[in-house]
Amino acid sequence: MQSIYLVSTDEFYLENEKIYLLGISKGIGTCSDLHGIDVAVFGHIEPKDNRIPLKPNARIFCAWSALLRKPIEEEFQNELKDKSGIPHLVVELIEPILLIEKKDGKRIYHFKSTKKKEFYVNTI
Repeated sequence: MQSIYLVSTDEFYLENEKIYLLGISKGIGTCSDLHGIDVAVFGHIEPKDNRIPLKPNARIFCAWSALLRKPIEEEFQNELKDKSGIPHLVVELIEPILLIEKKDGKRIYHFKSTKKKEFYVNTI
């Protein structure tokens, strides 16, 4: 698995679809199994107010990258069969495969899915 260094002006794509940096997990919540390891968390929906979760000129090292998303219908149905509850979110491990550094200083990361994922289920 490759680590990444993030700066506030980076752009991100997962299999040619734009994704957005939602924040850096410090080992709580959805990434609670990874204590002490920073995880870059991405999503398909751009944060409100175009907020960038990094300070200008910050350079953040992340050992892992994850996509936080809703389950697709097939995953939803499969999880309903396997667990007692409704799957609301998926955290999927993604990995950087390409970093393009342009002459103007802009950097573009391309990721691919590792197909490793965990579902979050609300139990009744």
